[in-house]
Parts: sequence; structure tokens; C-alpha cells
Amino acid sequence: SLVKNRTEVLSEIPATLDFLTERLEYSADLFVHKKSKTTLENSYENLGRAIDVLKKLEDWTEEAIKQTLSDLISELGVKNSLVFWPVRIAASGKLVTPGGAVEILGLLSKEEAMERLQIGLEKLKAALQ
Repeated sequence: SLVKNRTEVLSEIPATLDFLTERLEYSADLFVHKKSKTTLENSYENLGRAIDVLKKLEDWTEEAIKQTLSDLISELGVKNSLVFWPVRIAASGKLVTPGGAVEILGLLSKEEAMERLQIGLEKLKAALQ
């Protein structure tokens, strides 16, 4: 069901899911999204905060990931997109993905997910300098 809404023909599936099996090269510009109101600055801050709470998570399931990120969003008093957008971009390296941040993190191992989020944070840090 993750792919069903995003593909027209079966031949599109590998390109839709390529981020699950390989780390894609991407630009820090993907973190900037007008509709989501994300900037390089707030993406850096919120991705860093997401990493801090996710690395403490022992139960690496979609439900636990969603609850952890939702708690962070409530604590920060920000819109969902300000946390979910940078997390999804860092986890996938793609502008358009089947599923959101929570689903993507849930499909990756915790170790792989945390490495990808850290790489995204480093991309943002470099772009801000």
C-alpha cells in the first residue's frame, strides 16, 4: 500500500523505492519547502532535536516513532511539517516518497535511519556555513 498511491505501472516501483536499498545523493535545498514553511535554519534545528529524541528510542516501530516525534512537536509547539519534512528528506534523500517520515523510518533499521538523519544534519550544517 505504501507504493500503490505513488505508481502508475509496475516498472516505476524500483525507482519509487530506491532510497530503501541505497543512500541517495541529494542537495540541502530539498530541506527548504515553502508550503511546509521549512528553511535550512529550522530544518537544522528540528532535525537535530528529532535525532536527540529518536536515538533514545528502544522500541523501533512506526507507532513508537510516531509517538516520539508527535511528543517532540507538541513540546516545541510547532506545526507537524517543521519536524516531519526534514526527517523525511534526511531519511530518504528524495523530494517525493511513498509514505511519510514515520513510515520510512519504520522500514529502515534504527542504525541505518540514525546514520541517514545524521548525514542530513551534516548537510544542513555545511549549507548554513
